[in-house]
Amino acid sequence: MITEILERVLPPIIEAEMEKFKEITMVGIKKEYYTVAEASFVFGPSDKTLYRWNKQNILKFTKLNGMTFIKREDIESLFKETQVAGINLNKYNQMHNAV
Repeated sequence: MITEILERVLPPIIEAEMEKFKEITMVGIKKEYYTVAEASFVFGPSDKTLYRWNKQNILKFTKLNGMTFIKREDIESLFKETQVAGINLNKYNQMHNAV
């Protein structure tokens, strides 16, 4: 019974929170550093892709207090300078052009 209630109640709450984050990001609040999840959401590539790029020395990660961050300048530079097959630039271009 509790599981059924949670399955019904949680998705709209999560969706609303994601929309708030999206609105904040899209209206021009640019952070200097993003978590991997934030970078994935804002710029488009999956978390897995970002980690793979880090392992391949394509994208540098910064560690602080046990957390992993990506410098905005580094990921923007990657998209501007490199044409890698399979990258979805739609989210990045929408965010970049909206600011």
